[in-house]
Order: sequence, then C-alpha cells, then structure tokens
Amino acid sequence: MQSTQEFTVQKIDTSPFSFPAERRLPLGLDEFLAMWEHLGRKNKFIATEKFEKSQLSFAEPHDARAIVKCHNKAYYGLYPYHEMLDVEYVEKFVEDRESNLVGLYSHEDTGETAGCGIMNCRPEDRIGYLRGLIVIPEFQGKIDMKKICCENAALGYQHFWNTVDKWYTETRTAHSKAQFLVEYISLRPCGILPNKDVFVGQGIRESDVLEITYPNRTLYELRNKFPQLLPELRPLYDFIAHQFNLPDGEFTESQIEVDTTFRTWARKLSEDVTIFKTKNCLNTCTYRLELNNSYMEFMVTDMIQSAERTDLHAVNADELAGLLIRFWELMDEEDIQYFEYYSPATNVEYQRVFSALGFKVFAYAPAWKPNVKGTLDDCIVFGYSVEPLNPKQLHLSESGKRLWQILKYYILQN
Repeated sequence: MQSTQEFTVQKIDTSPFSFPAERRLPLGLDEFLAMWEHLGRKNKFIATEKFEKSQLSFAEPHDARAIVKCHNKAYYGLYPYHEMLDVEYVEKFVEDRESNLVGLYSHEDTGETAGCGIMNCRPEDRIGYLRGLIVIPEFQGKIDMKKICCENAALGYQHFWNTVDKWYTETRTAHSKAQFLVEYISLRPCGILPNKDVFVGQGIRESDVLEITYPNRTLYELRNKFPQLLPELRPLYDFIAHQFNLPDGEFTESQIEVDTTFRTWARKLSEDVTIFKTKNCLNTCTYRLELNNSYMEFMVTDMIQSAERTDLHAVNADELAGLLIRFWELMDEEDIQYFEYYSPATNVEYQRVFSALGFKVFAYAPAWKPNVKGTLDDCIVFGYSVEPLNPKQLHLSESGKRLWQILKYYILQN
C-alpha cells in the first residue's frame, strides 16, 4: 500500500494545445489538463473574488472524522452510502493513495474543513470514479467550488494518469450545479439514471446524470472502433459520437425474434435458475443468479435498494432471457427498486433480448469494458426503475437537456 505521504503528479505533455481568448469548456481530459497548466496555475482559469480564500489540501487518515462530518452535515444524516459514515473505514480508505485521493476544502479565514471531493480508482478495471463533491451548508457561497474542483481534479487526474483509462461520476438532478462543475473538469453527460438514488430522505428517490471523461489514448487508441448496435440506438450513438469525436457505428437488425415461442422456452429455463444471496459489511448484499454456465451477479445497497455493479455472462440469448426473467421475479421478491447493467455493444441479439423483456436504455458509455482482444468495448446501459421518472424533477445543464431530448424516447416508452 502506498504511503499517504507519497503524492505523485505525472507530468503530462500539454504542448500540442492552443487556447482561445474566450473561456469555454475543455473538449476532453487532455485539453482540460493543458488549460489548467497554462491558465489555472496563473489564477486565470476561473478567477473570482473568493478564489484566494478557497484552499485545497489532501486528506490523511487523521482527517477521517472531518470527512464523515462533511457527509453527515451535507446530507443531514441521511447519506445512503454508509461506508463514508464509518470512521474506521474512511481512515483505511484515505490511507490507500494507490486507489483513493480525498481533497479537503477549507476557507482561509477559519481553517475549518468546509467540504471534500473524492477521486476513487479501481485499478483492476482502470476506471476512476469522482464522488462526494460536498460543501457543508454553512460554507455554501463562501468557497469557490470551480477553483477547488478544477485543482482537485487536475492533481487527481495526473496522480492516476497511468492507472485510469476513464473517469465517471453520477451527478444529482435536484439541481444542476454539480453538472456544471463536472463539465468544467471535462466530463460529459452520457446518460440519465432514473430514480437511482435516495438523498433527501427515506423513500424519496432522485435521478442521476452519468457523466464521463477520457484521455485521448482511450478513445483513439484503446477503443474498439466497431460497435455493433440495433438501428433504434442510432440517435443516442450519434449524440455521444459527436461529443467525443467518434466515427460512425455499425447498425444491424437482430436475427433473433423474441416471440411467444422464445419467451415460453426462456420462462422454462428461468425455473432452473439458482440464486445465492450474500450479506456484506456496511449494509450491502451481493446476489448471484446461475443457469447452467451462465450467471448474473450484482450488488444492492440496503438503504436505496438499487442493483448495480452487475457482472453478467450468458452463453446464448436463451439463457440470457432465462436469467432476466428470473431477475424480474427477484426484483419483486426482494423489493429492488432500480437496476442497471453495462452491456457491451458487440451483440445485437443480446440487445434485442434486453429491450424485448422490458429493460430501458439509460446511457451509452464509449470504451468501457475490456475484451479478449485487449481493446475496450462501448457499452449500452440497460436498466429499469420501479418508480417512473418524472421529467419535471430533472434539473439539467444545457448539455444534459440536449441528451434528455434523445433519451426520453427510450426511458419513457411503455
């Protein structure tokens, strides 16, 4: 484990970039870092009156109580992911600098911790996750969040440069402030996750925006450039391709028809599914469904009852359908309120099964999952929310609004 005293910043070559006189959002992670190098360190990137008094430091294990306090105060004791409310867990989390970097925000006048921002890396997946961009209530309006976020992100991106191929976050839609902040640090909206979270009280659900950014190497060197997609996914793909400057995809119809005969056989297969449930620490459960040589595994957090981090392997479309039919029953039995799965964009037959069995398209994530060829497949995020999404509750950035105009046809369809 890397010592918390060791904080490395990988030097990135920013020489290929030039910068316009006007301020605009960076076009990608590389350009964001270049803009930060050339403008941010001179206080020209985002200068405001509050800039100089907003301070960033990186947490040590002894700061664990302050981090827990931030989460408790910001969410009025209702933060749903209980690991960040456990001091012992947070101490170990902070200590592991190979996987986690926790920025502490403070105000120069008081020196008190005013908030925090977390950059979490999963080295085995080469995925980075930004979470907990928090300012506690009494410091809101007193901290320059643009300055803090940009500095936190720039140093974190550089720290994890050699171990992370993409960064994502899931921003709230009760307001659009966080969406604007993460777009400043180069993330782009790629999906809407309907009623995935519970932030403001038991039973009151809220949707998230899935936002992603990439270094150029991921999109233009590591990505599988030939996704296979159903024709109805073209509008969503074209939107994402425009955001990330990707070439056209390949669109083809499925050879499988999910008709009565197929469904009858799949339902019979579903009767042979075996289910295993494991209670984990910190209020989570892992479920595993097995059918012959196919399986489906996912994690559910007790407080929000959302199934995520789904791992699925199906040897054919029949067994995929059998697993999904049994999963529908399990959702009802276990009161699971939300489900998501990042399905590689390589098999249109599997896409047709998901769609025909009632799962919605929530998002499109380029260059997401590694394949046996050593490249990264794009993924369609299929899912389901028990509680219907109310579009009037979505508060989105301008980019998010444009994405919603496409996604609403997938998410709101019966």
